[in-house]
Amino acid sequence: VPDRARIVHDLRSTGGIILTWCHLMRRGGISQAQLAHGTTVMEQAVRRLVSLVERLVAGGKRRSPAASGSTTSASLPATGAAAEESTAPSTIDLHGVRILIVDDDADAREAMRMMLALHGADVSTAVSAIDAFDVLQQGRPDVLISDIVMPDADGYALLRRVRAPDTGDRGLIPAIAVTGRGREADRTRAFAAGYQCQLTKPIVPDELIAAVHGLLAR
Repeated sequence: VPDRARIVHDLRSTGGIILTWCHLMRRGGISQAQLAHGTTVMEQAVRRLVSLVERLVAGGKRRSPAASGSTTSASLPATGAAAEESTAPSTIDLHGVRILIVDDDADAREAMRMMLALHGADVSTAVSAIDAFDVLQQGRPDVLISDIVMPDADGYALLRRVRAPDTGDRGLIPAIAVTGRGREADRTRAFAAGYQCQLTKPIVPDELIAAVHGLLAR
């Protein structure tokens, strides 16, 4: 089956995401907001596992709900906004898309990495603006996602350096600002600094995926 190798790869990747979240929750010390988003990511991962297994059984073909024969289904309890997000099927495929995430918060960084990896993205991470510069020397990502409030150099300073005239095509990298401040003044400042999009923490998985997809489609 031509699609079999990719399905198996996605199964392993999705399983890894679930195991990582299990480790984070077992470790403890995460906030209620992080727990809520972790649950959403886990729900999406389990649904993706079900879909991948169905495709594997069907010979690598996507199966429609109207297809004949038995199907595998999973019913996961969810409530509120998280339930609406997790039950909305996502068709966005980020395979082959290189993304750099910059955030000094390890849990936030890992959560975004897993959200994007769940859709097939090739994700690199950096813990600071200085660390991000080193990663950028190794190659140009397709999208840059950066927290704004970070020690030493903030997200504005990072993008100023990325957009500097002597950086070549790195200055054209589409960029998403991530911040805990959702005021209009913060959004205006982010756009003025060169970011094309701003997301407010805690990050909603579907909003992050849609933002990345939107920048790539420009």
